[in-house]
Amino acid sequence: MAIIRLNSLSAPANTFGGGKILQVVQTEKTDTFSMSGTTFTDVTGLSVAITPSSTSSKILITGTVLMGAQINFGYIRMLRNGTLVNAGATAGNRPLVNGTFSYTAGDNIWEMTNNAINYLDSPSTTSQVTYKIQIRGGSSGAAYVNRCHNDRDNVDYDPRGSSSLIAMEVSG
Repeated sequence: MAIIRLNSLSAPANTFGGGKILQVVQTEKTDTFSMSGTTFTDVTGLSVAITPSSTSSKILITGTVLMGAQINFGYIRMLRNGTLVNAGATAGNRPLVNGTFSYTAGDNIWEMTNNAINYLDSPSTTSQVTYKIQIRGGSSGAAYVNRCHNDRDNVDYDPRGSSSLIAMEVSG
């Protein structure tokens, strides 16, 4: 199979129409966040705002959220301007999420899970759009970002991490 590389020398401008990256905005969270209970809570410092240049633009959200928990599981979700996006359909009392994290019983005290965020949104606006992450623990336990439950000062266990969100405007 041949590999074809396109650049400004091999293709005239605007040959391919939409799909160009118009702007990129990133936020990185290097400190930790903790919450307790079964209510989804905004993760302080883990949101990204972008203002689309056209109503036909799409916003590609990518990122990673490192999470730990006190008990065996927890949940993560993403909202656009306060509205849940990229989640499952309503079904009884089930939590609507973008992802979950779980562990083998007893192992969670020194582990974190890497939760990938990948979503192509069509906000249809030229007003600022803010994407934010919320988490919650399971069974009233604590959930964490960028740290594990134990969080001891130990060279072999209990790491710290970094989480980020990237918003890219893609031409329509």
